[in-house]
Amino acid sequence: MIDEYIKNKVNEYLSEGHPIKEYDDVYSDTFSELIDKLIIVHIRYWMLEDEMGSNKEDVVRIGQLKMKADNLFKEKRPMLVLALDKMMYKIAKNEVDYTPSNNKLYKGTK
Repeated sequence: MIDEYIKNKVNEYLSEGHPIKEYDDVYSDTFSELIDKLIIVHIRYWMLEDEMGSNKEDVVRIGQLKMKADNLFKEKRPMLVLALDKMMYKIAKNEVDYTPSNNKLYKGTK
C-alpha cells in the first residue's frame, strides 16, 4: 500500500511538470542504506550541538564544531536528500528493485 502511494505521488509530481534531475552525488544499493546515512548525519549533528553547548568558554573549539555542523547540514545532508530523490524516482519508474535481499533473521523468527 505504501509502495503504491509513493509511486502515485511521484507520478502526480511528474505530471505537474516538475523537473527531475539525475543525481549522482551518492550511490547506494538500497533505500534503507540512504535512510541510515541520513539518520547518522542527524545524530552526529545533535552530538555536535551538545558539545557546542557544553564548551561555551572555548571559542576555538566552538568554531571547529560549528564548521563540522555546517558541513553536515550544508553538504552531506543535501547530498543524501538528493540521492533519496533519485532513488524514489527510480523506484517510481521501476528502474530499481527495492525488494530487500539481505533480511536479518533472529532466533525464533521464520
